[in-house]
Amino acid sequence: MSHYMDYFTVEEGKQVQTDDLKFWKKNLKPTRYAKLVKEIEKVQKRISIRNGGDIVRGTDINNIIANKLR
Repeated sequence: MSHYMDYFTVEEGKQVQTDDLKFWKKNLKPTRYAKLVKEIEKVQKRISIRNGGDIVRGTDINNIIANKLR
């Protein structure tokens, strides 16, 4: 039986991430935005990306902002 995330492609996940980052770029100071991008890159390097669900996006980004950008 396949899992619904099997149908959420990496490309779709990256598009969601891009849209989320556009929002945050408008709402964070440039230094905070740069730190956010670096944190996302760190996380993405640590995990193997199999489908769109493995892309840092949405709540993942919100958690980075809440916990790492203080």
